[in-house]
Amino acid sequence: MSVFKKYFITYFCALFAPLLVISFLFINYMGSYLKDGMVKNTRYMLSQVQHIIDMQLIGVNNISFQISGDHQLTPYLIKKNLYYGKYAQEALRSYKSTSSFVDEIFLYIRGDQYIYSTSSSYSISKFMDTRFSYEQWSNSDFIDTINHVQTPLVRPAENVDIIGRLNEKAVPRKIVSLIVPMPIYEPSPYGTLIFHIREEQFTKLISNIMTDYDGNTMIVDHEGNIITALKYKAYMNSGKFKALLANRGKQSGSTGITLDGEKYMVTSIFSDRTNWSYWTLVPASAVSDVVNQTKLAVTLVLFVVLLLSGLVIYYITFLHYKPIKQLQELFRGRGGEDSPHRNELDKIRSGIHHMLEINHNLSVHKQGSQAAVRDYLLSRLLKGQVYDLSENGRALEEAGLSFSNPYFVVAVMLLHDRDRLEANDRPQFDLAAIERNVPDGMQGFAKEYVETNSVVLLLTVRDKNRIWLTETLEEYNQRLRQYHNAHITMGVGRVYEEANLIGKSYLEAITALNYRLILGNDRLISIDELSESSEAKNSYPRKEIEALAVAIRREDKSLIDAAARSLVEFVKEGRISLFIARCICYDVINTIIKVLDEVQRSGASPAEYYPDVTRIMEFGTIEELVDVVKAVCFDLCDKINEGKTENSLVVKMRRYIEDNYSDPNCSINYLADAHELSESYLSRYFKSETGQTFTDYVVQLRIEKAKLMLVTTDVALKEIIQQVGYYDVSSFIRLFKKMTGVTPGAYRSRNS
Repeated sequence: MSVFKKYFITYFCALFAPLLVISFLFINYMGSYLKDGMVKNTRYMLSQVQHIIDMQLIGVNNISFQISGDHQLTPYLIKKNLYYGKYAQEALRSYKSTSSFVDEIFLYIRGDQYIYSTSSSYSISKFMDTRFSYEQWSNSDFIDTINHVQTPLVRPAENVDIIGRLNEKAVPRKIVSLIVPMPIYEPSPYGTLIFHIREEQFTKLISNIMTDYDGNTMIVDHEGNIITALKYKAYMNSGKFKALLANRGKQSGSTGITLDGEKYMVTSIFSDRTNWSYWTLVPASAVSDVVNQTKLAVTLVLFVVLLLSGLVIYYITFLHYKPIKQLQELFRGRGGEDSPHRNELDKIRSGIHHMLEINHNLSVHKQGSQAAVRDYLLSRLLKGQVYDLSENGRALEEAGLSFSNPYFVVAVMLLHDRDRLEANDRPQFDLAAIERNVPDGMQGFAKEYVETNSVVLLLTVRDKNRIWLTETLEEYNQRLRQYHNAHITMGVGRVYEEANLIGKSYLEAITALNYRLILGNDRLISIDELSESSEAKNSYPRKEIEALAVAIRREDKSLIDAAARSLVEFVKEGRISLFIARCICYDVINTIIKVLDEVQRSGASPAEYYPDVTRIMEFGTIEELVDVVKAVCFDLCDKINEGKTENSLVVKMRRYIEDNYSDPNCSINYLADAHELSESYLSRYFKSETGQTFTDYVVQLRIEKAKLMLVTTDVALKEIIQQVGYYDVSSFIRLFKKMTGVTPGAYRSRNS
C-alpha cells in the first residue's frame, strides 16, 4: 500500500471514530432530552397563560369589591326611585371601562324586579326572553342562581344568543359567565353581579403565548369542568379524560394518556388564586416528529462533516505526501529503485543510503583538495577580494579558516638561508609549526611563497594594542629563528577590524619588509615605526580618492579622468614617502572594489571584476597605475550602464517612494536595510542620480499629490494631509505655503 493511502486512511479513521461515537451517544440521548425540553417549555408557556388570566380575574374580583363598596349602589337607593337606576347603569359602565377583559356587567338587587347592565335595565321575566338567551341556562335556574348564590361560581363557555332591539337578528356568542354575590364573601349578600367574558378573550391569550404549538390547551375549574378550550375535541367528552381531570385536582405535572387510540403528553398546573387548573395535550406523534427531524438533521450534518473532513484530510494528506513524492522523484535513478513491493519511504531510504555513500566518497576526495582550497581562499583574503566574511563564511569554515578574534594583521617572513637548508635536505619552512606556535591571544594561518623564500602569516588578534603586538611578535620571531635555525626577517602591517582591509595590512607588511635594506635583516620591522615620521610631515589625498569614488558612481568618465590626474599631481608634488605612495595605490584599488560591490548590491549586476591589489607592486611609475585605474574605471562605467534596467537601484528607490509616500514612516532607513547598504551612501547615490536629496524628493511628491487632491476632490484638508503622510495640520500648512507661496485653502479656491 502506498504511503498516501496509509496517511489518508489513518487520518480519516482518527477523525471518524470519535465523531461516530459522539454522534451515536447524541442521537440516543437526544430523544429524552428533547422530550424534557418540550415539557419544560410547555409548562413555562402554560404558567404564563395562568399568570395572565389570574391577573385578569383578580381585576374582575377588584371590580366586584368596588361595586360592593359603592354607597350609591345600595338596595335602598336603587329601589327608591328611577334616578338611581340610571345612576346604576352609568356606574356599571364606568367600572366596565377599567377592564378590557370583561364584555358586560349585570347588577341584580335581590328582591327587585329589575336587572341593571351598562346600557339598560331589564325586568327579570324579559331578561332571558328578549335580550339574552343562554343555551344551557334555563329561566328558573337563572332566577334561582341570582337570588341564592353565596360564593362566586363560573359557568363554562356556552352559546348565548344576544338579541338586539326592535327584533334585530340574534347574534350567538360563546360566553363565560362569572357570578359573584354582593358583597362578596359575606354571609347575607343583598345582590348578585354577573360578568360576561367572551371565550375568545381566553383563546386569544392562549394563542398568543402558545406559539409553534400543535396541541390543545384548556382551563378547568375546581370541579373538573372545562371552562374553555383552544380546540374542542371528541376526546374531551370521554369518561377516561373526565376522570383524569377529576382525579388530578390541585396537582401539577406531566403524564401520558391514550385517548381514542392516540397517545398524548399531558401537562397541567394549578392556580391557588382561582382554583383553576390549566391543561395542555400534545400528540406524542408531534414529539416524535420533532425528535425524528432532529435526528435526520444531525445525520445530515454528520454526513456533511464527514464529507468536508474527508476533503480536508485528503488535502492535508496531499500536502504531507507532496515532499515525500518529491523526494521519491529526486532519488529516482539514484539508488531509489522502482519496485511494486516497495513503498515510497523504502525507495527514499534506499536513495539516501546511496547518496550517503556518494557523499562519503566525495568527502574522502575533498580532504585531498582541502589544502588547495585553503591556499586559494587565503590568496583572495590577502588580495583584498573578500569584502564581507559573512558571504563566504561557510567556504572559509570548510577550508579550516575560522576566525575567533576580532582584529586582523598580516606578517611576512623572509628566509635568508635557503641554500644552506636545501643542502641539508630540510624544508624551507615548517608551516604546521609556524601555525602551531602562534602566541596566546592570536590565531595564525600561513601560506608559503617558495619563489620568494617567504611565508605570509594572516593573524587574528584579540587586542589591537601596538606595544603588546610588537613585543609578542618579536618573541615569536625569535622562536621561529631558533626552531628553523635560520635567519628570518619579519615585516608586520597595521591591525584592522574590517576583513576587506587585510590586503592593505599585507601591503604594509611587504613595505615594512622592504625597509630591511635600511634597517637590516634578522629582525621584526613594523610599519608603525616607519610611518610615524612621514605621516606627521605629509597629508593624505582622501578628498581626491573620494572624488574618484563619486565619479565612478556617477559613471562620469571626465570626472574619473580629472580625479585620476589630481592623484598624480598629489603624488608628484607632495614628495611623499614610499609607504604613503603604496597606501594611496591600495586605497585607490580598494575604492574601485568597494564601489563595484555597492553597484552589485544595488541590482545593476555587472560581471565580477576585482583587480588584484598585489599588482601595484609591479608598476614602475604612478602614471602607469593611474592608466590602469582609468581603464578599469571606464570599463566599470560601461558595465554599469549596460546593467541598468528597470530593476536598477534608483528605479527601485523611486518606486518605493511612489508606493509609500502616504506612510509617515517612509524613510531611507528601510531602503538601506533592504539593500544592505549604508544610509549615507544611499543618500549620496540618490542625490547624484536625481539631483535632489531623498527627503526633498519625498516632500515634493507629497506636496504634488496634495495639490492634485485639492483641485480634483472635495476631500477635507485634514484627511488629505493624512493621506499624504502628515499628522500635524499646522506644520503641513506652513510647509505647503513655503513650497507654493499660498495656503492649501487659497490654492483650492484659486484652482477650483
